[in-house]
Amino acid sequence: SLPPSPQTPKKTVQKSHSCRIKLILPRAESTENVQGDGQPKNHFMKHKRRASEGYILSPSSKYSNGPPSPEPPPSMDHLLCQIEKLKLENIALRQENKDMKSYIDRLLPKVIMNCPEALEAERYLNKMG
Repeated sequence: SLPPSPQTPKKTVQKSHSCRIKLILPRAESTENVQGDGQPKNHFMKHKRRASEGYILSPSSKYSNGPPSPEPPPSMDHLLCQIEKLKLENIALRQENKDMKSYIDRLLPKVIMNCPEALEAERYLNKMG
């Protein structure tokens, strides 16, 4: 039988700041005082796109020359807390990596003994690809 695979608890990291950017579009001009054929218009005037619009839609452009973020900068305590969480997550991931390497090292001899043709097929596929 195969050795049990290492089980490490899954961590979920929650972002404390949202990455939403508020986009304020200019108002369309009024349709009042527009000369027409006398028929009432039942639609709004189409939005006129300006050259400066569009580049602030993606969260990655938050740090470009767009409008300033309404969120205050994070406090030093918050940043230190984030660093501590990341250190703990790093330690957990390193341990999970060691466990997986150990599991593979124990699994490989069993595969060689019980199913050597699987390894031969893998070598053949690697040579072809």
